[in-house]
Amino acid sequence: MSNKPSYAKVDDLKEGDRVSVTGFTCLPDGSEHEVHSSKGCRSGLYIKCSEGCHYLDGQYHETPTGAEYIGVTKIS
Repeated sequence: MSNKPSYAKVDDLKEGDRVSVTGFTCLPDGSEHEVHSSKGCRSGLYIKCSEGCHYLDGQYHETPTGAEYIGVTKIS
């Protein structure tokens, strides 16, 4: 049995979803946030943080079972 956290899959996360985060320097571990989407000069999914916006592309990680966002767990 694995103790690896179940991170949010890139293909399953969309604007309006709620997530919990761990390991971010700009947000407390376990804090919950709504996912937003930007289509301006910098497009992509992000959550609001102490520095403004934390874009999730920086958490992107390829795995054998599909791409996921490290440190991001989907709540709803």
